[in-house]
Amino acid sequence: MAFVNELIPENERSEIPFDKFKPFRRTNIDEKYLDKWTIDKERGCYFIQVKKFGPEEPRYFGGSWKGQSFKFSAMPTRTSTLEGKYHLLWEIWASDISYPLETCKMNTLSENEAFRAELLTLLAEGLITFGLHYNDATYDQVTVEIGESK
Repeated sequence: MAFVNELIPENERSEIPFDKFKPFRRTNIDEKYLDKWTIDKERGCYFIQVKKFGPEEPRYFGGSWKGQSFKFSAMPTRTSTLEGKYHLLWEIWASDISYPLETCKMNTLSENEAFRAELLTLLAEGLITFGLHYNDATYDQVTVEIGESK
């Protein structure tokens, strides 16, 4: 199964650790975003946009995979062609992905690096799905670039 964008079922909302998804800046989560998620049920991975500041600012997300919560930010850049096609580029940075310290303590460094690499691959796939109808627009192409740091 692939990632899909859908409304969060009411019976699953209570299991989501929203308190762990607070954005990196010292702000609160935007309640208006907490009704939809991008989820791959087969692989047990989801993420939710939890904060958006402005049009030229990163978007902040929280999610869960393999029973571990995580958060990350991604910067969207929108462009259009003369033919009227729209492209959305997401930039995410490996250094921005964070997950609980308990996870790091339970694993070796190589296990943590493998977890992070696999999670980055999943997030890239998920952001393509999330971005297809980003901001109520439809994009002809969505791509994701992954960097080590900003």
